[in-house]
Amino acid sequence: MAELLQSIEKEELLVFWNKYINPSTAPAYTRIDVQMWSAKIWRPTVSDFKEYSAKTLALYGCLHSEGNVDFDM
Repeated sequence: MAELLQSIEKEELLVFWNKYINPSTAPAYTRIDVQMWSAKIWRPTVSDFKEYSAKTLALYGCLHSEGNVDFDM
């Protein structure tokens, strides 16, 4: 997989971007949402995502990072 990613040319990436992601040029634009989690704080598991909403997990993570660890999901 890494070899494949390293072989991608800039022009190929721009064509892909304009065809599938860029809302002003993509014929079948689809929104992409990306969530990033810090490596330094509690991170939810796959089962957590199945059971709770992303907002609930984010709130729990914020509270946990502030030292409020007296409750559990």
